[in-house]
Amino acid sequence: QRRASQRRGRRGGSPSQSVGPSTGMPASNRVVLLQSGPLAVVGGHFRSASDLPGVEGELRPLPLVDTESERENVESALREGCGETGKCLELQIRFATLRALRSVVTLGARAIHFAGHGHPEFLCFEDERGGAVAANNDALRRLVGAGSAEDSGGVRLVVVNSCHSEAAGRAFVEAGVPHVVAISSRLFPGGRSDGFSRNSASASDAQQGPPTTPPQGRGGRVSDRAATAFCHAFYLGLIAGKTVKQAFDIGCASVQDDNNAFHQSATYVLLPEDGLHDERVFADAPTYKKGRLLSVIPPPTTPTNAPAAPTYYLGRDRDVFCLVDALLTQRLTTVVGPFGSGKSSLACTAARYLADRGTHFDAVVWCKVKARQRLVDDVVDATRRLLFANNNNNNKGPSSSSKKKKKKSPKKRH
Repeated sequence: QRRASQRRGRRGGSPSQSVGPSTGMPASNRVVLLQSGPLAVVGGHFRSASDLPGVEGELRPLPLVDTESERENVESALREGCGETGKCLELQIRFATLRALRSVVTLGARAIHFAGHGHPEFLCFEDERGGAVAANNDALRRLVGAGSAEDSGGVRLVVVNSCHSEAAGRAFVEAGVPHVVAISSRLFPGGRSDGFSRNSASASDAQQGPPTTPPQGRGGRVSDRAATAFCHAFYLGLIAGKTVKQAFDIGCASVQDDNNAFHQSATYVLLPEDGLHDERVFADAPTYKKGRLLSVIPPPTTPTNAPAAPTYYLGRDRDVFCLVDALLTQRLTTVVGPFGSGKSSLACTAARYLADRGTHFDAVVWCKVKARQRLVDDVVDATRRLLFANNNNNNKGPSSSSKKKKKKSPKKRH
């Protein structure tokens, strides 16, 4: 069920382009998490607006970044802090496209958290087809510096939880953001210029056990475990009313206390180094007696009945990218291969990737065809059941209230 591009234009864009608040909270209460999970680099370079559609040239898969765990970690820290202090915040979760960053800066937010791949010269954003988009440091400075929401105080804090991100952090500082947290590029000298990953532990690392010292030649990289430990402690400190500098020191100390993470607090850097970081970012966040202390606004998704993607699905990002690209450019795509080669796993991973982004289809339907003669009927039945269930979920509140009113109405006379 593909949305026609003309139809999207008349509607004013796809749902994921809207970053406006739906809880009525001011921008000073808003934290925006931008999570970037592109599948591959196309043709040995990052995509730009001038690239032609389709898969041409060499594909280079990107290492996996556990953005889901980082999302849960940030949400957990904010929820815990709000529960203890009574402050009310809004957490918006967006997929990291350049359009999303532009909207966040324009509409305003107190803090922006970027989770994804980094590089000494750029940050790695997503396009809408699973490819990587390079936002160089000059582009970041221009994008954030122009059109920010001054009436809401602008963005006060940016956390670039990405490897090799110190240069990108300085670009945010030059754009006028007073407090920026990034990964120090001076931590491990000798890093490669093409390494832009923030890696989870690999199979070989797991066999060798946790490192006792930071490995050399991985300049400016940080483990997912260290990133998780820092962010949870850092945000908890901010909600508790600590200054940015105090919360930063707490986060660095938590990384030092984690035996399985890198032991150097210099992993993270607070920019600008000579800046005054005594601001309490959420000090003016109001407290409410009623309502949720933390309102989480997830990114819009497409209804789907596809099975969950395999938990550990490694080494197939290139195939997933090719399948996603084919689904978006071709009317019919067939996955073929011998029994047990992973066709179903590949299909459900691609289906979930597209459904999570929620921009290209009205529904992503998973159907098991029982017989050749039943192909059309099975697809129609599965689509009908999915859309019917989705409509029921969307109308659950009004329908239940109407039922209650019906029960209270007087009985009809016979």
